[in-house]
Amino acid sequence: MLNGLVLSFAGYVEMLTKISKGSDGNRDAKFNIDLQHTAQACPEAKTIKLADIIDNSRNIAELDPKFAATYLIEKQRQLSVLWQGDGSLYLMAEACILKGLADADIG
Repeated sequence: MLNGLVLSFAGYVEMLTKISKGSDGNRDAKFNIDLQHTAQACPEAKTIKLADIIDNSRNIAELDPKFAATYLIEKQRQLSVLWQGDGSLYLMAEACILKGLADADIG
């Protein structure tokens, strides 16, 4: 059972790890490569990503207002491929992103 659990975690890590390389272009080009990779993830991995977005979006506008715009807009785009994750977490992630955009006076 433990081996199966470790394999599951390893699979989730693989599904959620960025695959873009520095040579793949600018930030937007790399984001698009990673977005397509995330789109292929299983619903459980997408649920983990939603929780990650919630955790990282809660106060980014306050902690790093200059980066918040870039980050939150990317996360808003990323939501488009995470709809198969947990529905409640999806709504929470969406709300955190929108609040962050409003707090940063972006959205």
